[in-house]
Amino acid sequence: MHRNIYWWAALAGIIAAVLACCALLVAMGAWFFPFSPRPRAQVTPAQTELVVPVPLTETPTLIGIPLPPELGSPAPTNTPEPPTLTFTATPHPTNTPPPTPVPTLTPTYTPVPPTPTRLLNTPHGTVLNMGETWYADGVELRLAEAIFDSKGLNIGRSCYIVRFEMANRSTSPIYFAMDRNQFWITDNLGQRYEMQGKFHSNPFCTVTGYSPPIEVSIEPGKRFDYNWLDGGWNMQFFAPVTDPNIKSLTVHVVNLSRIANAEWQIQIR
Repeated sequence: MHRNIYWWAALAGIIAAVLACCALLVAMGAWFFPFSPRPRAQVTPAQTELVVPVPLTETPTLIGIPLPPELGSPAPTNTPEPPTLTFTATPHPTNTPPPTPVPTLTPTYTPVPPTPTRLLNTPHGTVLNMGETWYADGVELRLAEAIFDSKGLNIGRSCYIVRFEMANRSTSPIYFAMDRNQFWITDNLGQRYEMQGKFHSNPFCTVTGYSPPIEVSIEPGKRFDYNWLDGGWNMQFFAPVTDPNIKSLTVHVVNLSRIANAEWQIQIR
């Protein structure tokens, strides 16, 4: 019984303390936030506007309730700016006259005469070697070969045979007479040896005798062929080439066609 009384006394103390805290909080709120009563709005009769009738003979005037500024003014409108027109001057076309046709000239071909080939000429006084060619205004004379026939079976003695080749390299034919007196041989000792026998085509010594002059004609680009010997002829001389004192022989040709004086030297030993 006494224990219950103590619990109720404690509970009453706690409740009193809670109430005291609430009162304290209310007092502090009144202190920081004082209460002021809101004034009541004065109610005034609404303003009214009368619409006065206007006779029909006059232009009616409408009197209405004024609108607030934001409602009485018309809404601004975006008026587009007029487009700016730009004018570009277009030049008038000019009439250009067509070009005057130029006649086409057909070239005429004029044949150019060929440049004449300069003919070689061997200088006067030149002494050639075996196998070389003498040149004289298109006439070519070459000492092609020299043969020593030591037995000379046909004539019973040895002889010395030389063979010439002749050609016409000019543009015109050549005509001349060939005689034995136009050819001879000299040795290094100064001895002279005349042509013996006839012009022939044999590579050996042949019969002796006199050979009459020969009429020769050679066309341009052709060679002189004597009998069956192609491009030349043979002549024989009685030169004692076995003599050890004879070291060389010189063959002479004079006044043969366009050749005035030609010489070839043959080394014997």
